[in-house]
Amino acid sequence: MASQHLTAAEIDVYLQRIAWGHSDGLKPSLEVLARLMRLHQLAIPFENASMHVSALKAPISIELSAVFAKLVASGRRGGWCYEQNGLFSAVLRTLGFDVVDGAARVASPDPTSPGRLRLGPHYHQVLFVSLDGRRWLVDVGFGARDQLPLPMLLPAGAERHLPPDGDAACPYADERWAGLIPGDAAATLALQRRFSVRPGLPSAPGQAADPASIDNWQLRGGYFLRKAPRGAGEPRDILWFRLDEHLQQDYELANQCVQHVWAQMLHPVFTGNLVVARQLPCGGRITLLNDLLRWYSGGAADEDSTPRKERRLAGPDEVAAALAEHFGISAGSN
Repeated sequence: MASQHLTAAEIDVYLQRIAWGHSDGLKPSLEVLARLMRLHQLAIPFENASMHVSALKAPISIELSAVFAKLVASGRRGGWCYEQNGLFSAVLRTLGFDVVDGAARVASPDPTSPGRLRLGPHYHQVLFVSLDGRRWLVDVGFGARDQLPLPMLLPAGAERHLPPDGDAACPYADERWAGLIPGDAAATLALQRRFSVRPGLPSAPGQAADPASIDNWQLRGGYFLRKAPRGAGEPRDILWFRLDEHLQQDYELANQCVQHVWAQMLHPVFTGNLVVARQLPCGGRITLLNDLLRWYSGGAADEDSTPRKERRLAGPDEVAAALAEHFGISAGSN
């Protein structure tokens, strides 16, 4: 799907899907990018129901035509990172944005060493968008935790793999976006301010790194997207990435591996369970893990947060009803 475009008619259908309206006069800008990103997250859920709900089971294709049909047109479903970010990449490119498709490693607790992190394979799709001479990290497909709500400014020189020069940590939540963000703009901006970017090596998640003291930084160095807790405590690394371009065949291979090869080896929690999540206008999230439905308020959907409310669903019929009511996913969707 990388480097592909949609037709003008498909763009109009997509904009209707996310409640934007029509594309007349729509031109690339940071404000447009921020609003598109947030509306996409509010309208299109993250989900892997094709692997777990009997009526929806089917191989997951990331060809653009299949993704558009599933997430936008006839299906009106959700999807995972290759579907979400692949579709969003095509939308942005069609609208005239300068987009590079990239990949990141996901940081997670190391079960062999309490208190430490480890990085997964280089397989999570992300996007890098260039505007006014700067690069922005965009990700609408991270799933049930730590979803970046708005574009994230990257350090100057990041695209050339240069050591950062003075602005390595660059949290960004411009107040001028407030009138453009749907829902509770204050809560969304507060959530965005908890994210930042720092330089680091993939071999040392959770550890500070001084690029000036590292040999071959341009070959080895990259950046961690990190998130601060709501209260006291240190920020936590959640993704590591470099500004390298990835191609459609890279995502095709990873998509097949996630469904089959890695299903039990690396991600049994994700691939072995029904996972559905959608951003809420209040800045919170609603999630479904198998039969457990949870509501989080004010962007507090960290894996260690206490949900505002939760309900255990009684059997497949209630799960199907919850998918339809809270996520817009019908068991009859394609």
